[in-house]
Amino acid sequence: MSKRKLSQKYIADSDVDEEEQQLADDPEESSLKKKKSSKSTGSKTKKRAIDNEDDDQDETADGQAFFKLSERKRASVRKWKDIAMVDIREFYDGKPTRKGISLTMDQWKKLKSFIDDIDNELKKL
Repeated sequence: MSKRKLSQKYIADSDVDEEEQQLADDPEESSLKKKKSSKSTGSKTKKRAIDNEDDDQDETADGQAFFKLSERKRASVRKWKDIAMVDIREFYDGKPTRKGISLTMDQWKKLKSFIDDIDNELKKL
């Protein structure tokens, strides 16, 4: 990195520190600004609750639908190398992690056929 870029970055960082110091002086204002900033820095999703009335189904900014299984887990359908996949994945800060599984359509159909058996096994526990 050149000296010029470093100095510009340093200036930008110092400006942020000054703003944080000013916010620290006024606790009411800082809490309001923190709330506003946390809303604007959310993940790249938008609710389709108006169209769907189902809070568990959302859509990413690029239009890909996903189904919220829990706060950190989602299921979605996507294409990868012209193969349709059911993707069940864990997310952290709105980004996918390595923890998950992608099922082909054949695997998905087989899993669906085992649903009743899985439910019966769960009842036995």
